[in-house]
Amino acid sequence: MTLIETWVQTPPAEAIGWTLFHSLWEGALVALVLAAAFCVIRSSRARYAAACLAMLVMLAGFGSTFARLMPRQRSHVATIASMAWAPISLLSSWTPPVRANTA
Repeated sequence: MTLIETWVQTPPAEAIGWTLFHSLWEGALVALVLAAAFCVIRSSRARYAAACLAMLVMLAGFGSTFARLMPRQRSHVATIASMAWAPISLLSSWTPPVRANTA
């Protein structure tokens, strides 16, 4: 099993995947609200402020969705630490391929 296959099967990777999926419809909803606000707002400063607020709402939505989907059985520090040490355990069983001499 490769490093990517090992990492993709972890709960944090699954949470990131579902968070990205949910961010699509959350972003579309924020964009619809922003478009409705643009129909009402005529000032360029107010439009700019509304657009900045929409981006902050999308960022906050992404963060809250990820926090809600992240598994709670272990602390986040332990999860991240176990992910950091995964490559070392995979590399300890790795052996370099044997090359035949062609000269």
